[in-house]
Amino acid sequence: MFFPTPVQGDSAAPRLVEAIRYLNSLRDSQQIDVLIVGRGGGSMEDLWAFNDEKLARAIFASNIPVISAVGHETDFTIADFVSDLRAPTPSAALEQAVPNKQDLIQAVSQKQERLQRKMLQELGRLREHVEAVRLRLASPVAMVQQYAQRVDDLDSLLRERTLRQLENLRSRTTGIAEKLFLLSPGRELSTHRHSLKILWNRLTRAVSLLHKKRSDSVQQRMDLLDSLNPLSVLHRGYSVTLDNKGKALRSVKEVHSGEELQVRMEDGTLQTKVVSVKPKQKT
Repeated sequence: MFFPTPVQGDSAAPRLVEAIRYLNSLRDSQQIDVLIVGRGGGSMEDLWAFNDEKLARAIFASNIPVISAVGHETDFTIADFVSDLRAPTPSAALEQAVPNKQDLIQAVSQKQERLQRKMLQELGRLREHVEAVRLRLASPVAMVQQYAQRVDDLDSLLRERTLRQLENLRSRTTGIAEKLFLLSPGRELSTHRHSLKILWNRLTRAVSLLHKKRSDSVQQRMDLLDSLNPLSVLHRGYSVTLDNKGKALRSVKEVHSGEELQVRMEDGTLQTKVVSVKPKQKT
């Protein structure tokens, strides 16, 4: 939107103040993002309107960001110091106000690639950790529950980080798409937004499938942990016999007549005494 006003002479400063205030009143209805207050080069007398106090206060009070682009690069006015940004020339102000659309598209692509690499690295690290836990499953029974809890923690961490990274990507993609819409609305922008939506859906499905695969793997590890627990046989009607030191007995050769033993069952423990020892007869 162009709003022509005088830029030199006695009427220049009041008309510039009026223009800034009027454009501020249209900010929401016209979706004005930035104001460029400028003119071409000239003598100090030609540029003097931009040293006016009322103009400086109007620029400072503007609710819309203001870029000052007065004269040439070597020219300075009070308007330059109260603006949000000073550009050396009016053409440079346009370049600073409107970013390149291709740069924004490339930035989106680069962020997506970095996110995918980061997720693959994190999933690889977690996979190695789960494998290390699996290799240590032969440890004593007392460690089984500890490792099971660690697996649950890793699953929760994977879920939390995946959702957080997806939300960050969604927010960045939405923000860049909105900027692209403001810069170049039309068929090309619609195509890019459709492509971004397709990429987002593919990434979401891929992460969901990967998370399901990891969850299934974790459940298999949990089932394996449960099957390796020596006390799980108690739920199936069996019992475990322990000596007076709490050591599980595997042979009658470890028992002597008159020795007191403990028989652990699912719902409690029996205190017993060996009356006799009868080894299995060899056939």
